[in-house]
Amino acid sequence: MPAEPDLFFIMQCYEDAARLPRCLGRLRRHYPRARALVISDGCGDPAISRACGEHGVGFELGARLFTHEHGGAAMHRLLARFLEGPEPVMIKMDPDTDVFGPLEFTPSDFERPKVLGMLQSTGSGSARMPGVQGGCVVVNRLAAERIVASGLLLHDDMGPPRYVWAVSPQLMRRARELGLSSHDWTLAYACRTLGIPIEPKAGIFSVWKPSLRAWLGSRRSRIVHPRMTLWLCLRAEFGGLLRRHNRGLAARS
Repeated sequence: MPAEPDLFFIMQCYEDAARLPRCLGRLRRHYPRARALVISDGCGDPAISRACGEHGVGFELGARLFTHEHGGAAMHRLLARFLEGPEPVMIKMDPDTDVFGPLEFTPSDFERPKVLGMLQSTGSGSARMPGVQGGCVVVNRLAAERIVASGLLLHDDMGPPRYVWAVSPQLMRRARELGLSSHDWTLAYACRTLGIPIEPKAGIFSVWKPSLRAWLGSRRSRIVHPRMTLWLCLRAEFGGLLRRHNRGLAARS
């Protein structure tokens, strides 16, 4: 396997078209010829297809699958589109992911089924489940083939009422109260069930939300999620301090 394999980039977009031009522009700066696809998750905003056309990226107007009743169908769709091409590796990103340079790969990244990224975990005890943060997820072809062939992400128990992927109270609230699925945690559940290793990947820094600590940690990374500037992170830190201060005032009143 070459050190710089052909890559397939894919992302889902829903009511966040404003973030796409920056994301796709940075992607094309470093990967001008890579196959790339944006799937609109049931959102008919023409700005999505327009941004794709301006950057030479494929576009698909898909059904709305990122809701709780569809279980892992949204993640299954991404993997299925990956397997329609010849590339050995897929990189799933979000519209607020920034590409600052190419990732480096080694032969060990492709020798067995594997999912790579910035590690995270949820649940506790025997229910603890490792995964990678969903802003940048690397899946090699062997892993995608095993997951898609299993049909696991499409099983009925991925949706209501069981939501078997929701192994923590936070994830169960996400499904039952917010009505949403999850790319990273449905994928993590499939990996745990099918015995697919999940490992860290150098060059990726992906967290849920910006913070000053995250900005400092991301400085040397090639792919970063979410978009992080010093101003955005300082604003997030100030907002957190203000919320804590207001909660303290409310508790004393």
